[in-house]
Amino acid sequence: MYLPMSHAIMKYSKNVKLAKDFLRWLQTKENYGKWFETQGGYSVGATKAWEKNPMWAKADKPLQIFRTAARSTRIFGHAGPATAKATETFSKYIITDMYAKAVQGMGAEDAVKWAEGELKKIYEG
Repeated sequence: MYLPMSHAIMKYSKNVKLAKDFLRWLQTKENYGKWFETQGGYSVGATKAWEKNPMWAKADKPLQIFRTAARSTRIFGHAGPATAKATETFSKYIITDMYAKAVQGMGAEDAVKWAEGELKKIYEG
Protein backbone atom coordinates (compact mmCIF):
# COMPACT_ATOMS: atom_id res chain seq x y z
CA MET A 1 0.00 0.00 0.00
CA TYR A 2 1.37 3.33 -0.97
CA LEU A 3 -0.27 6.32 0.58
CA PRO A 4 -1.29 9.13 -1.70
CA MET A 5 -0.17 12.66 -0.98
CA SER A 6 -3.19 14.90 -0.86
CA HIS A 7 -4.02 18.48 -0.07
CA ALA A 8 -7.25 20.10 0.99
CA ILE A 9 -8.59 23.60 1.25
CA MET A 10 -11.13 24.12 3.97
CA LYS A 11 -14.37 25.86 3.05
CA TYR A 12 -13.88 28.26 5.94
CA SER A 13 -10.44 29.34 4.72
CA LYS A 14 -9.99 33.09 4.41
CA ASN A 15 -7.80 32.65 1.32
CA VAL A 16 -9.40 29.97 -0.87
CA LYS A 17 -8.25 31.49 -4.17
CA LEU A 18 -4.70 31.97 -2.90
CA ALA A 19 -4.63 28.40 -1.58
CA LYS A 20 -5.86 27.02 -4.92
CA ASP A 21 -3.27 29.09 -6.77
CA PHE A 22 -0.56 27.74 -4.47
CA LEU A 23 -1.60 24.13 -5.02
CA ARG A 24 -1.64 24.63 -8.79
CA TRP A 25 1.89 26.08 -8.55
CA LEU A 26 3.08 23.31 -6.25
CA GLN A 27 1.81 20.56 -8.56
CA THR A 28 3.43 21.85 -11.74
CA LYS A 29 5.89 19.38 -13.20
CA GLU A 30 8.81 21.68 -12.44
CA ASN A 31 7.99 22.22 -8.78
CA TYR A 32 6.67 18.75 -7.99
CA GLY A 33 9.66 17.31 -9.82
CA LYS A 34 12.10 19.07 -7.49
CA TRP A 35 10.33 17.59 -4.48
CA PHE A 36 10.09 14.14 -6.09
CA GLU A 37 13.80 14.05 -6.84
CA THR A 38 14.75 14.96 -3.26
CA GLN A 39 12.95 11.80 -2.11
CA GLY A 40 15.65 9.66 -3.75
CA GLY A 41 13.32 6.71 -4.33
CA TYR A 42 11.39 6.91 -1.07
CA SER A 43 8.38 8.37 -2.87
CA VAL A 44 6.21 6.77 -5.52
CA GLY A 45 5.17 8.89 -8.49
CA ALA A 46 1.47 9.29 -9.04
CA THR A 47 1.65 8.56 -12.78
CA LYS A 48 3.80 6.48 -15.12
CA ALA A 49 5.55 9.66 -16.27
CA TRP A 50 7.52 9.72 -13.00
CA GLU A 51 8.95 6.28 -13.78
CA LYS A 52 11.12 7.97 -16.40
CA ASN A 53 12.61 10.50 -13.98
CA PRO A 54 16.44 10.44 -14.01
CA MET A 55 16.42 10.25 -10.21
CA TRP A 56 15.80 6.49 -10.44
CA ALA A 57 19.26 5.91 -11.93
CA LYS A 58 20.78 7.43 -8.77
CA ALA A 59 18.41 5.82 -6.25
CA ASP A 60 19.72 3.07 -4.00
CA LYS A 61 19.30 -0.32 -5.69
CA PRO A 62 16.75 -1.67 -3.14
CA LEU A 63 14.55 1.40 -3.69
CA GLN A 64 14.46 1.07 -7.47
CA ILE A 65 11.62 -1.45 -7.20
CA PHE A 66 9.39 1.50 -6.25
CA ARG A 67 9.88 2.96 -9.71
CA THR A 68 6.80 1.06 -10.97
CA ALA A 69 5.03 0.58 -7.63
CA ALA A 70 2.18 2.96 -8.45
CA ARG A 71 1.01 0.58 -11.18
CA SER A 72 -0.12 -2.02 -8.67
CA THR A 73 -1.18 -0.01 -5.65
CA ARG A 74 -4.75 0.70 -4.64
CA ILE A 75 -6.19 3.23 -2.23
CA PHE A 76 -8.46 2.40 0.69
CA GLY A 77 -11.85 1.31 -0.57
CA HIS A 78 -10.74 0.12 -4.02
CA ALA A 79 -12.65 -0.74 -6.21
CA GLY A 80 -15.10 1.62 -4.55
CA PRO A 81 -14.48 5.14 -3.29
CA ALA A 82 -11.87 6.07 -0.70
CA THR A 83 -14.10 6.87 2.27
CA ALA A 84 -13.82 7.27 6.02
CA LYS A 85 -15.44 3.84 6.38
CA ALA A 86 -12.81 2.23 4.15
CA THR A 87 -10.07 3.88 6.19
CA GLU A 88 -11.69 2.75 9.44
CA THR A 89 -11.74 -0.81 8.13
CA PHE A 90 -8.02 -0.61 7.45
CA SER A 91 -7.14 1.13 10.72
CA LYS A 92 -8.95 -1.54 12.76
CA TYR A 93 -6.94 -4.33 11.06
CA ILE A 94 -10.13 -6.28 10.35
CA ILE A 95 -8.78 -8.20 7.37
CA THR A 96 -5.43 -8.81 9.08
CA ASP A 97 -7.19 -10.01 12.23
CA MET A 98 -9.42 -12.30 10.17
CA TYR A 99 -6.34 -14.10 8.86
CA ALA A 100 -4.75 -14.12 12.32
CA LYS A 101 -7.85 -15.71 13.85
CA ALA A 102 -7.81 -18.45 11.22
CA VAL A 103 -4.10 -19.11 11.66
CA GLN A 104 -4.49 -19.24 15.44
CA GLY A 105 -7.11 -21.96 15.26
CA MET A 106 -10.49 -20.37 14.50
CA GLY A 107 -12.17 -22.10 11.59
CA ALA A 108 -11.77 -20.25 8.29
CA GLU A 109 -15.55 -19.86 7.86
CA ASP A 110 -15.88 -18.51 11.40
CA ALA A 111 -13.05 -16.04 10.84
CA VAL A 112 -14.74 -14.78 7.68
CA LYS A 113 -18.08 -14.48 9.53
CA TRP A 114 -16.35 -12.53 12.30
CA ALA A 115 -14.82 -10.13 9.74
CA GLU A 116 -18.17 -9.77 7.99
CA GLY A 117 -19.77 -8.79 11.29
CA GLU A 118 -17.08 -6.19 11.96
CA LEU A 119 -17.44 -4.75 8.46
CA LYS A 120 -21.22 -4.53 8.85
CA LYS A 121 -20.75 -2.56 12.07
CA ILE A 122 -18.78 0.00 10.10
CA TYR A 123 -20.67 0.07 6.81
CA GLU A 124 -24.21 -0.47 8.06
CA GLY A 125 -24.05 0.51 11.70
